[in-house]
Amino acid sequence: MKENQRLIPHMYPMYFVDGIIEKIPFKKVKGFKNITWNEWFINQNIEKPHMPELLIVEAIGQISAYVLEEKEKKLGVIAEFSGVNIFDQAFPGDRLELFFEVTKRNEKIFRGWGTASVDGRVIVEVKKFTILYVDYK
Repeated sequence: MKENQRLIPHMYPMYFVDGIIEKIPFKKVKGFKNITWNEWFINQNIEKPHMPELLIVEAIGQISAYVLEEKEKKLGVIAEFSGVNIFDQAFPGDRLELFFEVTKRNEKIFRGWGTASVDGRVIVEVKKFTILYVDYK
């Protein structure tokens, strides 16, 4: 398991975070996913093969786990999301830039918003995420 993957249980092929760029604990995090032609979700039988938008929402949810400190013994689970706007698609060869910012938190729940961008252009935004953090051993 990758060092930066300790905060979420996902493994290939459902792990959508290739790296963390910037992190301010309990406030915000930036990361990325490089989309390649050999991804399981790329359907080469359609006119414009792309990453499905719901998987992009999942990637934003996954990046939200990294607002926690690595020493925390908590696991983030998406409890709710709403206000999803889809502006464009992400294609093989794109670097999907992921962002999540906390707007409210308590011991077990984080609320925030997030975006996914390609070349500085927002392609998916989620106006409201609720992340439940549960203890694990």
